[in-house]
Amino acid sequence: MNTEYIARINQYLPLLLSRIKASSGPIVINIQPETDASINGCFYNVQRKIAKDGGRAIYGWAIRPLKYMIEAEKHAVWQASDHTYLDITPTAQPVSQTLFVIDDGFIYDGQVVDNVRVNISENKVVDDWIFVCEAIYKLYSYAQRTAENTIIMPENLVPMLTGLEEFAKVFEPYLDANGNYDSICFCGRQLSYKNCHGLDLRKPLSEALLTVENMMKKSGN
Repeated sequence: MNTEYIARINQYLPLLLSRIKASSGPIVINIQPETDASINGCFYNVQRKIAKDGGRAIYGWAIRPLKYMIEAEKHAVWQASDHTYLDITPTAQPVSQTLFVIDDGFIYDGQVVDNVRVNISENKVVDDWIFVCEAIYKLYSYAQRTAENTIIMPENLVPMLTGLEEFAKVFEPYLDANGNYDSICFCGRQLSYKNCHGLDLRKPLSEALLTVENMMKKSGN
């Protein structure tokens, strides 16, 4: 990480901590993955570790610095009998430590919890990207977890979810190519992003999510 990037992270970290209602500051925890641990399975990884070696689960948020945003992800680490902490879950990126914020009020029972994201750039396109990511997790909130790696999504929501997940993939390449509100939109039309997808994104998506919410309430979900 260069000094400019670290400075941006430090600038926006207090905002992220306020959004997750952190009651204490982050701590640094060493990562030492268990051999049977999966990248996205921290809650189950810790459960297996406790069954094997005792200790207990500590729930909270892992702070993930990314290229265009910083995000907090619900996470679990293992606390040994001597009260030391260890992150036993492997990461997609080669890092040796986790920046972790303890959340004593959280208990994992299979629920899907969205990440909390903060734009660390001056590019407003990132805010739209975050909006789409939040919409995706709003749909996942209607799913039911049936096993560690299995959730059941209502069939009528699958097309919308699939479309949004594909749509979310266009943002990072666009940003990497220096795309912004005034650049030609990523869809290829000869319009600026602000007059194309940036103009007609939030209101229709918000309305679609409200329709989904009302529909799921009527169905009892």
